[in-house]
Amino acid sequence: MQRPLVLACKIAILLLAAMLICPARAAESSLVPGFAFDPRLSKAEYVKEVAALDPERIDPAKVEASPVPAFSVLVVGVSPNSQAERAGLTAKWHAISLNGRELWHHLQPWNPDEQGRREMTFVSPKGERKKLSFGPGKIGTESMNDWRPEVAVLRLIPRGPWDGEMMIAAVSWSAGDHELSEAALHAAMGHGMPACTVLYHYASLIALDRGELQLAKELSTRVINAFPSEGKSEKDQEIPRFYRQGLREIGLALGDYRLFARANRENDGLRLPAMSSELAERWIQWSDTHDHGSLLPQVLKRQGPDLLAKCEQYMPRWQMKTDAFKFDRARDGNYVEEVAPGHFNRQSFAPPGAVRDMAWHLRFAFRETGRKQRTATIADNFLYFALMDRQMKSDSARSPRSAYLDRAALYLQIMRFPEDERQEVGVAIGPCHSWVEMSPNLPSMSAEEFSSFKAKVQANDPAAREVKRRVHRLSMIRSGNVAEIILNGRTLLRAPVDPLVEDVYPIFHSQGMSFAVEGMTLHEIGGEK
Repeated sequence: MQRPLVLACKIAILLLAAMLICPARAAESSLVPGFAFDPRLSKAEYVKEVAALDPERIDPAKVEASPVPAFSVLVVGVSPNSQAERAGLTAKWHAISLNGRELWHHLQPWNPDEQGRREMTFVSPKGERKKLSFGPGKIGTESMNDWRPEVAVLRLIPRGPWDGEMMIAAVSWSAGDHELSEAALHAAMGHGMPACTVLYHYASLIALDRGELQLAKELSTRVINAFPSEGKSEKDQEIPRFYRQGLREIGLALGDYRLFARANRENDGLRLPAMSSELAERWIQWSDTHDHGSLLPQVLKRQGPDLLAKCEQYMPRWQMKTDAFKFDRARDGNYVEEVAPGHFNRQSFAPPGAVRDMAWHLRFAFRETGRKQRTATIADNFLYFALMDRQMKSDSARSPRSAYLDRAALYLQIMRFPEDERQEVGVAIGPCHSWVEMSPNLPSMSAEEFSSFKAKVQANDPAAREVKRRVHRLSMIRSGNVAEIILNGRTLLRAPVDPLVEDVYPIFHSQGMSFAVEGMTLHEIGGEK
């Protein structure tokens, strides 16, 4: 028979071990009234998903010793007989500075200074450093972003026994796994992680995921108020890089285009900026004089019958040289396409006659089937949906470029980068030359999940309607001179559309992504607003 003290000690050890795996919610202190991180995963699921992460990126000691900064540019290829090869540069090195200026994005131009100098610093994953000088002409590298937010998080948070969970939260959030990230944040709070700006930031984005916009606004305000002002006005106050992408998303969702413009300012010097400053200023002026409510409730009352059965395949002149596909398979609102690596599928269609104001609603799921690599600027795997400018009367649509953004009144693109387990979502309202990168959680289906869902969709099985996990709801609306993109019940973007757009039509396009559409409808919007 065991002694009471020994037995009590064993029980205490078992309870402590259980708390370390998934701390009790009672141990969590609320950040603000009405908000708390949820566990989201069972203990077994949490352990399994953490085991799949890169151990180098979730070990606080290794993260602290990492020679690679939180934001850098990774060299993924070097051209034969190029300046880069002759200088001894190879793949997997990181570019961290150019002429003393920080390099953090692969779309920053590597231009020489006024004296024609390109003095660059590179660092290897093992910490070796090279300072290289390049002359005029192409350097001969292919690059991509290598962002390691866990490095920034470790420097921003108070340190303690919660460090490991905070590394897990940072890595999984950047990979689009919000369930694991929230579970890790819940565990960190259970281990005593105090409220701080990093926690407020993740909490604001989770509140946004939940559709709790007022709470997201309150939490993001706490984030912004914590930044050092240094006597500068709010307009001129710099937002630390770690917070900028999330605050761009918050600004868009709340219709706070001043916040969006501040968080987006760092992109002004990129070769392909996420948003032009001129367009952002136009949105700010518009938001000052218009309400920020969603178009959806009124549109649902004013939209006419479903036009899908009347639609025909439509191919504008600027697309004539590309492959056309028959639209018949989508007329009943269901559509499935398995896209092999290196191939794509596109459907563009339109109802008879011009439709100026339109609401397009879809319920869809997708899975990646593309190659496990990417180029410097293009994802191998993407899926987009757009309402296009049919008559191309806007200035942007008449430009000589043939990019979809120039002719899209509304645009949503999901890009997957399997090599670094990253997802980007881009949205645009235009037509314009600019779009906005966001980071909502859009999980793809596994091969098994997709196969089951696909079979239900193809069989018109009512059970397809009951599938919720990894199935997304999208509405793209143009009403008057305002357009809105709503994903999973959340407004991603609501802004003025060019009034020269007189007629719109839908299009969806997949490359390296298999996808299934269940329950698509298309309506003209009429009646009084």
